[in-house]
Amino acid sequence: LLAILATIGNTEIQCNGLIRLQQLHNNKPMFVNFCDLLRAPEKYNGKVIQTSAVLVVTIQAVVDGGDSYLYHTNCPGVLVLCKTGYDKHPTDDIGKLLKKYLLSNKRGSSGRAAIEFKGQFQVAKGHGFGHLDAFKYQIDPLEIISVSKSK
Repeated sequence: LLAILATIGNTEIQCNGLIRLQQLHNNKPMFVNFCDLLRAPEKYNGKVIQTSAVLVVTIQAVVDGGDSYLYHTNCPGVLVLCKTGYDKHPTDDIGKLLKKYLLSNKRGSSGRAAIEFKGQFQVAKGHGFGHLDAFKYQIDPLEIISVSKSK
């Protein structure tokens, strides 16, 4: 997901794909508690959902991995790859908050933000997702609804 802000200042962030907002019009997302999503992943596989989680972005060279991921404190130990990015300009309200919470750190450190968003949930079949197939699940975010400082 931070593949999120494309380029801000001298910090370049990889974008693995494009946001497909038209999917929101084709699929009405249902709100799903993040931990419930992970308890019954096959039920939500391929579906557009709305949920909230903590987004973690590591500022480092792409070759080193540095995949952006989501987690929730109520279901520790499970990380979900955040596949694509938020493509709005960093001067809109959500973009400003993402920049503030995620990119205020130095290279090699992680930025965190609590987000509510809509996205497509996917379960890995065979190989995992991300660097070295490290993730069993991924979410292709379609829209970020709100951003706040993570606790």
